[in-house]
Amino acid sequence: MLLSASHDDTVVPPTPRRTEPEATAAPDRTQVVTALNSLIRREPWVNWLLVLLGLAAWAGVTWLGWSVDHSASGLQEVLGLKGGRLTHVFSLACLLGVTQLSLVILWYRTRSRKDFQGRYRVWIWSSITWAALFSATASGWHLKCSAWLETGLSRRIAGNLDVVWLALAAVLVGSTCRLLSREMARSSPYRWLLRASMAVGSFVFLLRIAPNLIAFEHREEIRNAATALWPLLMASALLHHARYVIHVSNEVGPRQKQTSRLSPLVEQVWAEVVSLAPSRVTLTRSLAPGKIWGVMRAGGRWILRSTQWVAARIRMSSRTGPPAKPSSRRGKEAEPLPAPAVESRPRREGRSASKTTKNA
Repeated sequence: MLLSASHDDTVVPPTPRRTEPEATAAPDRTQVVTALNSLIRREPWVNWLLVLLGLAAWAGVTWLGWSVDHSASGLQEVLGLKGGRLTHVFSLACLLGVTQLSLVILWYRTRSRKDFQGRYRVWIWSSITWAALFSATASGWHLKCSAWLETGLSRRIAGNLDVVWLALAAVLVGSTCRLLSREMARSSPYRWLLRASMAVGSFVFLLRIAPNLIAFEHREEIRNAATALWPLLMASALLHHARYVIHVSNEVGPRQKQTSRLSPLVEQVWAEVVSLAPSRVTLTRSLAPGKIWGVMRAGGRWILRSTQWVAARIRMSSRTGPPAKPSSRRGKEAEPLPAPAVESRPRREGRSASKTTKNA
């Protein structure tokens, strides 16, 4: 009894559950430690401080150029806002930062373990676009190409070469910004910097293709200041996204369903159309094989009767022959005869008197 009791009272330890090793589960973030982890800090306020410093530098450049333009200094061609050399150097530095940040994000995104669709290739396109824009701003090769094409083309086409390269640049930058806005969906609080950069860039594009858009005395200064502002806003947006990719997650974000504001209205109209349409039972009955065969027989009979009627009309017309043409005499209307001339009474009396005298 004691042995049996002791045997019954023994507790069998639970078998441990087999857990999946951590190496097989893809983490939300692939840990990649480089020198950029300390250069681009994890704290967002550090990046915001850098953005404010950049805006302060842009404001200082703009104020310096404005003050030099309105002074009697001989540095107007170098530092003046109307000349645009200082703002050109500032925008060149910002475009260099944009290109480098795009390459950094590309390097971290290629280390992703969940990007099975290869959405990191967006950053390849982004890096190529910003590098081309930076090289064109630095060397002016687009202007040299336009001048080379102008020598070999007609005058009508050569006069619009500036508009052509502006349109190509607008297409490249616009498509890149659209792709980046989708890629930066997880860091949506910072996408307003990207949208602000797109708005300022669109304003610069309009001032380029339509110089008389602003009937203002200082439109050259406004255009040069805006040309230096939009690369700074783009660099700020990519700096925040680089912090997100390095310190938060370098995995691809989930695809969000694009819904427009007209979707509820379209769904309501479609529901009304569906309600007015025949039901499935009615469609099934109307598309039954017997119904389809009856419709085909009725159509065949109608086609046969129409063919017989046309053939009968052709036979009747061939028997009777063509209708006789109206003769020229019948066709001509009888011309009215001229009315006899009515002589006056005194004239007739004179003629009768002359005849009597001759007879006498």
